[in-house]
Amino acid sequence: NDGKPADESAGGSTFKMEKDGSMEMADGNKEKIRVDKTKKTIDLAAEKDISAKTDANVNLDAKEKVSIKSGADLIADAGGSATFNSAKAFNIKAEAAFELKAKDIKITSDSMVTVKGTQVMINAPQIMVGMGGTPAMTILTQFLGVGNLGMPVLSQAIGPFSSSVFIGS
Repeated sequence: NDGKPADESAGGSTFKMEKDGSMEMADGNKEKIRVDKTKKTIDLAAEKDISAKTDANVNLDAKEKVSIKSGADLIADAGGSATFNSAKAFNIKAEAAFELKAKDIKITSDSMVTVKGTQVMINAPQIMVGMGGTPAMTILTQFLGVGNLGMPVLSQAIGPFSSSVFIGS
């Protein structure tokens, strides 16, 4: 009441309202909330965490770009399903290892699927290429054809065939 702070360490907090209607609330350190009426922006700043909690939904709606940048890890954890929709190109890039793990994975494309790498390894007990499919030949597959005095003849593969790779026509 006499204009002297009771606790000097608690001081420094301010609330300013400017001539243009902009407002700023700050604690005297790095934490502040600024509503800039001229620029039509709202800024939040904190030295440590900024948290938002609700018992219902959090909705973000932007008519332009939404940008998220993290100096460390970015973690998203959904207790239910997760859906990402993109009207244009959808790119994922990792500068280090990339792991995709799911109970089932289905890739569908209206045109082409390209897998490119210095080495591609498919580790599965059975691989199906195309619809239906017959067992693929191996390097040990032998052929049987009726001879024609040393001339090439049509031959039939008699095995052995792959037990894990099937190729459809």
